[in-house]
Amino acid sequence: MVPKHSFIQELNSCLIATVPHGFYDKAEEGSIILKKAPSFSFCKGDIKVQGEDTPLETDLVILATRFQAVPLYRECIHPRIPQLAVIGFSESVANLYTSEMRCRWTAELLDSTFKLPSIKEMESDAAKWDQYLKRFLVGITADLASVPSIYGIMIRRAKTWDGTQRERRDSLLNRLS
Repeated sequence: MVPKHSFIQELNSCLIATVPHGFYDKAEEGSIILKKAPSFSFCKGDIKVQGEDTPLETDLVILATRFQAVPLYRECIHPRIPQLAVIGFSESVANLYTSEMRCRWTAELLDSTFKLPSIKEMESDAAKWDQYLKRFLVGITADLASVPSIYGIMIRRAKTWDGTQRERRDSLLNRLS
C-alpha cells in the first residue's frame, strides 16, 4: 500500500488518493485482503489467485488493474471514433475545470465551428499529450492525471478552437487570461 513515488510528486500530479474511514483498520484485521496477482480465476464462491494454494472465500472482489487510458485527441475524442466524445475522463483535483473545457470544446465541435484534423494528426496530438504528462509525472500514473501547467495549454487552445491563430473574443477564458 505504500506508493513508490514521493509526496511532492503526488502533490505535483494534483491526484487525490483517498480511502474510506477505517480502511486501514479493516486491512490490518484481515477483513480486507490486498493481493498482487499476475492472474486469477473465479470458482464457485471463491477466487483462485495464481501462486496461492487455496482459493480465497470472498464476498466482493475489486480488481485494481492499473487501467491503461485510451489516447484521446484533446483528452476527449477518439481519433478513430470521432462521433464519440468522452467528458470527465481525466481524474484529478481540478477535473471540474478540465471537464468544463472539454464540454465547451465539444459544443463548438458539434456546432461545426471547426472540423477535426485528420486521424493521423489527432493520433500524433494524443501521443504528444501523453508524453507531456509522463514527462512531468515521473513515477505516478500519468495516464490518469493532470498537472497545473495543463490549464495554460487549455486556455490557449480555448482561444483557438480550430487550431488557427484566430482568437475567440466571446470566450470567458479569453477575458480571464
